[in-house]
Amino acid sequence: MDDLQNDFRELEERALKTETSLKEAPAKIAQQFQHLSTDLTNVSKWIKASGAKERDATNNLCLLVIAGLLKLLFDRNRPHHNQGTASDAISKQRWRGVGKRNIDDTFAAAKRAETEASLEAEE
Repeated sequence: MDDLQNDFRELEERALKTETSLKEAPAKIAQQFQHLSTDLTNVSKWIKASGAKERDATNNLCLLVIAGLLKLLFDRNRPHHNQGTASDAISKQRWRGVGKRNIDDTFAAAKRAETEASLEAEE
């Protein structure tokens, strides 16, 4: 009989602990969600900041390539250029981040954008 009473007391204690844990669970979950929300906000800010830097660099590259093309276009003694000679001439400006490879990549992206825009215009 004593064993049965001891088992019953142990079950009661476990039930009380479980009940207490269940009562505290919503507050703990809310606290964890608050921490998660803060972490996600910080990550989101970091991603936006890094993306903005990349967009700024890309925009700057595109603007410098356009500036180089304008210099070639308005040069009174200009020779006839193809894409390769134009990228060579622009890269000779020695603007930071505007090397021949970046210029060629920008030209390729511009051609893809032109193709896509032309296809959309035809629809």
